[in-house]
Amino acid sequence: MKKLFIFLAAVVVLAIAAVLVVPSLVDWNDYKAEIAAQASEITGRETRIEGDVSLSMLPAPAFSAGQVVVRNLAGGSADNMVELRELRLRVELAPLLQGDIRVEQIALVEPRILLERLPDGRANWTLRPAAAGTAGAGADGPSAGPAGSDGGGGIVESLVQQVRLDSFSIVDGTVRYRDASSGVEERVTHVNAELSADSLNGPFRASGDLALHDVPMTFRGALGRMGGGETPYNLTVALAEAGAEASLSGALSLAGAGAGADSGPSLRGSLRVRGGDLAAALAQLTGGDTAAQPAQLAQRFSVASEVTYAQSELDANKLTLQLGETSADGRARATFADTVQADARLDVQRLDLDRLLAMQG
Repeated sequence: MKKLFIFLAAVVVLAIAAVLVVPSLVDWNDYKAEIAAQASEITGRETRIEGDVSLSMLPAPAFSAGQVVVRNLAGGSADNMVELRELRLRVELAPLLQGDIRVEQIALVEPRILLERLPDGRANWTLRPAAAGTAGAGADGPSAGPAGSDGGGGIVESLVQQVRLDSFSIVDGTVRYRDASSGVEERVTHVNAELSADSLNGPFRASGDLALHDVPMTFRGALGRMGGGETPYNLTVALAEAGAEASLSGALSLAGAGAGADSGPSLRGSLRVRGGDLAAALAQLTGGDTAAQPAQLAQRFSVASEVTYAQSELDANKLTLQLGETSADGRARATFADTVQADARLDVQRLDLDRLLAMQG
């Protein structure tokens, strides 16, 4: 009996060793087509891996893939929606053996991401699990399978609920946004960010730096658990070179405030902006020279307001402005439809004309 027990124990140890060691000995490049096909099935968008693939189990399960490409929607302005120099994934081993998925790290190295809304209203960031047998069928991405079929949807739902994400990092990323209907185009470059989440539904925490219109800035923020209702958030953006900072905190709803499907997202919150030199902040934002700004702007400044956004309308209530010793309060409103329209009412509380004129001289 003792010999039998030793034999069985040895078999178990060898089996575990094989599971942990063998993956590192396999050339996973022979299987990257199958791996890409699974990714295509989950996203409903053709995915290719053009670089090397590796998988190991020790000291923790780790996966990497080079030159990953995700196709764009047919009719988009570019062939690809996502291009990655490298994708890295690392999972903690001990929780995994107990049935829990704790992602120690996901890293996107030099991602180039295009987010766009096409003239017909389709958004390329809307991904749908492929119906059975149609993964990677085309750049449009197949629609979800019939009711009752999994089509990858069950896998995605399970991951959303169970996965804990300790670190999601972006290294030197670029994100472009285009709206073919409105003509709006934005570009964010040099994105270096770190994000963590208790689950794929949140809550989320993020921090990092980026350049918007070539203006470098840092950010930090948090977003509560996504559950269909209002979600708390806070966001702070700083222009380090100008010593200026803006913060916004409150709650948002992706479902929108209206009853219709077109009501869109809504937001409410408290806005605070402050800095030691308005001229320096404007110069950094516009890429100009501080000396070219009006001398009266070279003063400390602050803005505070309660803001709401819903159905393409932005309201700033309880608005207070201060520049040096000059202060004003009031409200402002802007609508973003076919054209942008704005109006404001401000009551100046204090105005030191002598000081302002002296600064001009």
